[in-house]
Amino acid sequence: MGFAALVAACGAATDPDLIDIPNVYEGGGVGSADGSSDADSTTSGFDAPSDATGLASHSDSGDAESGATGAGQDAEVCTPVSVMDVPSSGGAACPTTGTACYPNDETSFSPTWVPPLPRGNRCTATQIGDFYDLCLGPSASDSPCGTWTSDSANATCLGCLKTPNTASAYGVFIQYSGSVVELNEAGCVALAEPCNLKCAQTWLASIECREAACTSTDCPEQSDQIVCAMSAASCSACEGYAEAAACMTELTGPDHPAGTLCAIGSDDIVTEDSVTMEDYTSVASFMCGM
Repeated sequence: MGFAALVAACGAATDPDLIDIPNVYEGGGVGSADGSSDADSTTSGFDAPSDATGLASHSDSGDAESGATGAGQDAEVCTPVSVMDVPSSGGAACPTTGTACYPNDETSFSPTWVPPLPRGNRCTATQIGDFYDLCLGPSASDSPCGTWTSDSANATCLGCLKTPNTASAYGVFIQYSGSVVELNEAGCVALAEPCNLKCAQTWLASIECREAACTSTDCPEQSDQIVCAMSAASCSACEGYAEAAACMTELTGPDHPAGTLCAIGSDDIVTEDSVTMEDYTSVASFMCGM
């Protein structure tokens, strides 16, 4: 993965006006496995305990307190990776000639960890597949996607598949301004490997920095915003966060279920036309599936 983001640039087919994210996931705390919420579960900074995810764990074994994640990965056998210290703030702007769309000064930026939604039975396999086909895949189009997303029968699933960046807990995709949507690998890792929460936090910090550095105001064209965000990860604005997030490249092999479950390992920018069904289906099934 290196310093590249898995970024989904969802255009008209996933226009935020077409997608009504249920309010239960906005500012209402992180829903727990029993339907309750924890309004304080969004953690600022990176000082959370190494085995904490800020959410209730879902376990295929039925033992919610054992630390199991539902992937056969127990907290006691989770293999931690080395993680660099995260900078307390971003860096200077990276101006370019002839355009206002470049990574802005982020010396006042500081990251905030937003935990993933707890795993739960929110989406059927059919719903996960339909969302890809109608809203993300090469055959996606406005009308079918709008019909699917406005159907109340899909509301619970949709609320797990796509959440705004203002939400108190994130689902599979994080919606930023300008219709830029990032795959929530960080949240997936926090669920799959609780002992590597700190690594997950560095990845979300990198995402937050580059999205803050390249707003839709300065970069009104979606494609330019994505290019700017990618540049921010390798220049002074956000490179410190990107370097720390390189720990994600270590989450591969038999000791790290997140490598497969969370689509770790791609250096590509994933756009609406190039996001693979395999990567999306893996993350969505793990985070939201039955």
